Amino acid sequence: MPRIPSLDGLRTLSILLVLIGHFAFAAGFRSELTDIYAHTGVRVFFVISGYLITTLMLREIERNGTLSIKGFYIRRAWRILPVAYAYLAVITWIEHAQFPWANIALAWGYLASFDSYFGETPWDLSHLWSLSVEEQFYLMWPLVVAVGLVRTKQVAWAAVLLAPLFRYWSAHGDASALKLLVSLEVMDSVAAGCLLAVYAPKLIGFVSNRSWLGLAWPLALAIPALLPIGDNTKWLWPLPQLVSHSAWTMFNVFTGIGILWAITAKPRILNHWFPVWIGAMSYSLYLWQMPFMNPDAPISLWLRIPLSFACAALSYYAIERPVMALRGWTQRRADRKSPGEPAAPSQGTVVEPATTFAVQRNRAADTGSAR
Repeated sequence: MPRIPSLDGLRTLSILLVLIGHFAFAAGFRSELTDIYAHTGVRVFFVISGYLITTLMLREIERNGTLSIKGFYIRRAWRILPVAYAYLAVITWIEHAQFPWANIALAWGYLASFDSYFGETPWDLSHLWSLSVEEQFYLMWPLVVAVGLVRTKQVAWAAVLLAPLFRYWSAHGDASALKLLVSLEVMDSVAAGCLLAVYAPKLIGFVSNRSWLGLAWPLALAIPALLPIGDNTKWLWPLPQLVSHSAWTMFNVFTGIGILWAITAKPRILNHWFPVWIGAMSYSLYLWQMPFMNPDAPISLWLRIPLSFACAALSYYAIERPVMALRGWTQRRADRKSPGEPAAPSQGTVVEPATTFAVQRNRAADTGSAR
């Protein structure tokens, strides 16, 4: 199944928001808004990830009648672990004397979202919280999807509705224990992508041929600016605060619409070879930009972004692509040994929204033998 260039273009938007926010630290123009929009870039990644992973799992259930949970975990390990552990090996080797061992252990265990319990996170490990959130999603979500479509919808909707309450509680209540579970505050972005995959067959007809829905992206990117309202506005309490903490929910809605619009409209700006290339290596770029954006690193300001791209390209071409080629070879070899079994979907690809999903027929009994 081929990649969809539009989604790589959106990954470019995401990683550029992250880069600008981190560059602001190094250049000395950091503000609340640069922090917010760096986080916005991560949120876009979350929505795309939820959409992609759920679409692939639903298609596997539709095709095979069941979901291979073991197969899903193996495919995710091939895709995520080699590059991340390569980064951790290099950065730990160079800077281990400056890192608390607790932070090193959490990073290597994909538990960096729990770093706040152990004090301030070292800069070069601080971005790994999002990978930790993704791994929590990868571990739990297949178990939900395997139960059936009804349960999938219920859990995803619960995450979308509860996340604003968690954010409000975390910001305004006694939520010291909750702060350890940063995934609760961002889970609605991943869940929104999951719901987008579930409802795509119904929504795709509405989105098609409506070019004006491209306005969803300017609206989505304007919404995070509402977040400071909760801190700076005291009148009509708690309404402004609730609006502030619901801003991400509104952002997720417009981002979901924008994703379907990008897939169907195929805008040139997202499908040009340059943003598609950046988006394809956005995972490596997200990992390797952090040391070069470290405000304390003795690196010329003008070299920080070029060095980030150079290191990301090296990671992409020397690690990511060879690993995925090896994974494809092992999959083809396994398929030849078991010609009667359908080939597993590629987790490195993006698929068009299906026109139909026959998943409703799959009950817990049907998926109880998932491997």
